[in-house]
Amino acid sequence: MKIRIPPEFPERIRTILTAEPWLASNEPFGFDRQGLEEVASYLSSPDSQDADLGTLPLWHYLTNIYDEQGIKDQICQAILTNHPGHFRLIATLIPDLSDDMLNTVVEHFLNHPDLWTNRFLYVIENIADWGTRVLHPHLVALHDVLREVNRYYNDEYEFGDVEAALGGAPDEWVERYERSRNIRYLGRIRTPSAREALLRLLGRPDAVPRDQQWLIDWVPVYNGMLLDEQGTSLLVFPKAYRGIIAGAGYSPHQVGISINTFHCQRCHTSALLLLDLNVISLDLGHEIRGATHIPMLTCECSDTVQARVVDDRIELLGDRWQVRAAGPDRTHEQSLHLIPHRNQWGVDNVGPHANHQVGGFPAWEQSPEYPACPGCGKTMLFVAQIDSGDNMGHCFWGDGMCYVFWCNDCATATTLYQQG
Repeated sequence: MKIRIPPEFPERIRTILTAEPWLASNEPFGFDRQGLEEVASYLSSPDSQDADLGTLPLWHYLTNIYDEQGIKDQICQAILTNHPGHFRLIATLIPDLSDDMLNTVVEHFLNHPDLWTNRFLYVIENIADWGTRVLHPHLVALHDVLREVNRYYNDEYEFGDVEAALGGAPDEWVERYERSRNIRYLGRIRTPSAREALLRLLGRPDAVPRDQQWLIDWVPVYNGMLLDEQGTSLLVFPKAYRGIIAGAGYSPHQVGISINTFHCQRCHTSALLLLDLNVISLDLGHEIRGATHIPMLTCECSDTVQARVVDDRIELLGDRWQVRAAGPDRTHEQSLHLIPHRNQWGVDNVGPHANHQVGGFPAWEQSPEYPACPGCGKTMLFVAQIDSGDNMGHCFWGDGMCYVFWCNDCATATTLYQQG
């Protein structure tokens, strides 16, 4: 399919947008920063005001470029000034925007009722996922907007489906929801005080059995803790990192490695070590034992692959793998650079971004499915997720997410795949 670029785009901008961003230079993140600055300058100029920005090349370019210099703040301000109706572009910028700019975005929309559409809610939902605390001062106003737009609004819940914004909410919110026994919202807050409130509700003598079972089943999903069989033991709060695809050798976490040793007898392809996570110096907020590297393995015919790590040597489980001794074992293509995730309370929705993440809470494409260890049967710890974004250089099955879980006692990894 031929990608359309509006003829009014200057030739230099057309060239920038048609180059694959991650192949445009030898810089660690694979793009020329000068090009991003030129895009920002163009969008800020009066020349862009009549341009059709609703094109795939611009969205594609901005999605796949990581920015830590604040250039995307400039781009966002230019869009708000010259192209306020381009909600998709604004949502694309959100992971790299400063908190000040996110506040500017929210206030801009709240002050312009003509922009209150369903597409505006798409922007707010993305801010709720990436900059959840930014929305806390605005939730009352947003509640009125939800009513005005008449989408997602439900009198049963105070904030409708913007509940992701509850992540990291202050203690007075915890007290409010504990008094009303709103276990759904307490679970979404995901702070130590919210977890303690959930346990208090669980232990009340007048607790409804249905609510008790809900807490046992869903607390691991909503609140980042695993309960023992009595429902009383907590794990520490997990730390989350955002993963950025970088050049080979830029970080100790390798991405996209073909393991020729293991050949699948069903699909006749080599196993792919999608992520080789070096956990020696990585602080996930909980202990990782049994290996210095945790593997996320996939192949083309299965959505679940399990492996045991013995002395940092991988042994795939199951009878479909043919072990070969000949040929090079690995080809190293890229690495995963980690930065602290701006949302330590969990990204609940998979948005228009590459959702590579280590630690924290999984962003499920479908229903949550924490696997049981094939060795001991215990629920496994979530470790990382890799998005099937096109900046991976690999495509597994199409759009979807791979998740890897780990058992400390058995040194075993389970990789799950969910398609969106």
